[in-house]
Formats: sequence, structure tokens, C-alpha cells
Amino acid sequence: MGCNQYGYNAFFVANGLGDELLPEVSVQSCLTHPKVLQGQKERLPAVEKLPWVEM
Repeated sequence: MGCNQYGYNAFFVANGLGDELLPEVSVQSCLTHPKVLQGQKERLPAVEKLPWVEM
């Protein structure tokens, strides 16, 4: 799992594919950029209780 520098556009790769080229990172390490933290603080409260819709 990895993401771009701002913590969105996550990329998931199956275990065993690209291990030598793509180092594993934690999900938490993708959520530390100031833009991400600001979004969580300002936008999350407006949507966090909305129902999920399966498609």
C-alpha cells in the first residue's frame, strides 16, 4: 500500500508483486500531511455520519 505525497490516491499492490521495487508503508504514514490533517478536522465532521451506499 502506498499513496502520493498528500495522502490520497492510494495504491494497493498484491503481496509478492514488486516487493523489490515498492517498499511497504503503513496506512497511518499516509495520513500525516498537513492538508490531510486539515481535511480531517474541517471536512470530516460534515460527512462522517452520512450513510454508506454500496454500489
